[in-house]
Amino acid sequence: NYFAGQEIDVSTSFIESPKNKNKALLGETAILDIWHLSHGQVFIGHLGSRFGKMGWYQATARYNVFIPFYTVDGHSVCCDIDEACGAMAQYVVSMENCLAIFFADKWSKFHTNETRSKYWTEGAIQRRIGSLEEKEFRSRRQQLYDLKE
Repeated sequence: NYFAGQEIDVSTSFIESPKNKNKALLGETAILDIWHLSHGQVFIGHLGSRFGKMGWYQATARYNVFIPFYTVDGHSVCCDIDEACGAMAQYVVSMENCLAIFFADKWSKFHTNETRSKYWTEGAIQRRIGSLEEKEFRSRRQQLYDLKE
């Protein structure tokens, strides 16, 4: 058995506790869990965690189709874990905006004093900023198109 002798102390208040000396095991089992989730042809679970959402994304990528899902926590695919979903819904203006993870390549652009100061009261507001920029871009593109006609 690969995990024999690599026990995790579950009596601690959290699994990442300093009492658990074998942190590598946690990472390895997490990767295995995501790998197993990626083989599902339907997803029932939490989309309010990056872990659950990663499993759903991996399954979608593996089968190259939209994987049907039922979320037990009420999060939609378009809502990131630290967004106020109801408040951000109006800013989901495209599928690209829905599935974009604003915390990766665009993080430095959206990580401003405004977003930092509002994070703990409003949640992540990067989608709102990105959406407003996308709407502005589409408006300018339409104006240019109208001028050509």
